[in-house]
Amino acid sequence: MLTEEEVYNGSKRWLRKNGFDVIAGQPARGVDHLPVIEIKNPTGDKGSKYAYKPDLVAYKDNIFYIIECKPGYDSDDNSKINDVLVSETRLKSFYTEIDQYKLFDRIGYHPTFDTFKNSIEGVLAYSGNPGPFCNLHKLIVETWQGKASWS
Repeated sequence: MLTEEEVYNGSKRWLRKNGFDVIAGQPARGVDHLPVIEIKNPTGDKGSKYAYKPDLVAYKDNIFYIIECKPGYDSDDNSKINDVLVSETRLKSFYTEIDQYKLFDRIGYHPTFDTFKNSIEGVLAYSGNPGPFCNLHKLIVETWQGKASWS
């Protein structure tokens, strides 16, 4: 089983090799050159309290992917992503963060919020066995160099 950092690096490499734009990220340990996206809590609290920071955000073919990286399957990550996908408030926060970092300009695509909120998918990236069925994509990472399989 890989470490969280190895899953993060392997995911990032696999995504890039397969035509995704990796537009944001927060590695488990260390620093990355990518901006960190912070999806605010729907309570409207100021600051970072209860905010959600995806491990990676990627884009391909007008779809945005929220990606969580762990050594193995994690049902809490499944819940975190689904909480964002069903909350208009959190999706608006996600949209605003991407806009403020000028990431829409970087990828050459600037959807309206109504288009955006319907073009987001979740991904669980981890190593080991495929784990239970879930409604999100799975990226099973075999090596930190980017060998992985997508479902």
